[in-house]
Formats: sequence, C-alpha cells, structure tokens
Amino acid sequence: MVSYVRTILWKARFARLFEALRINEKSGVPVWVQIRNHLLFLIKSEQIKPGDVLPTVRELAARLGVSRSYVSRLKRR
Repeated sequence: MVSYVRTILWKARFARLFEALRINEKSGVPVWVQIRNHLLFLIKSEQIKPGDVLPTVRELAARLGVSRSYVSRLKRR
C-alpha cells in the first residue's frame, strides 16, 4: 500500500513539473531539444535532484503527447 501511495504522489509531482512545458513543433528547435532544455531547467532550479526517479521513456512521451522516439533521443545525448 505504501509503494502504491508513493507512486501516486510521484506521478502527481511529475505531472506538475512538466505541465509548464509546451512543445512547439513550428519553432525550428527540435522537439527532443525542447524536452532536454526543460529537463536541464528543472535540474538547475533543483526541482529535480540527484536520486530522484525520472519517468520512463513511455511515461514521459505519453505525458508530453510526443513520440517515444523524441524522448529516447534524450538518453543517447
């Protein structure tokens, strides 16, 4: 039960961290770069800290409404 509650709280926190990110496919900046820049902002502003669990590629792609291939590029860069 505790792990279930922890998972629910983590997903709610994760949703808040990414609700400000708006992907603009017409900006000329690749989608994966926009996501990377947002992640870097979250890290630099200490909203994501060492040891925090990051979402899976599938979860992040679903949350942002983008293809998993965009998100998986982040892992290779």
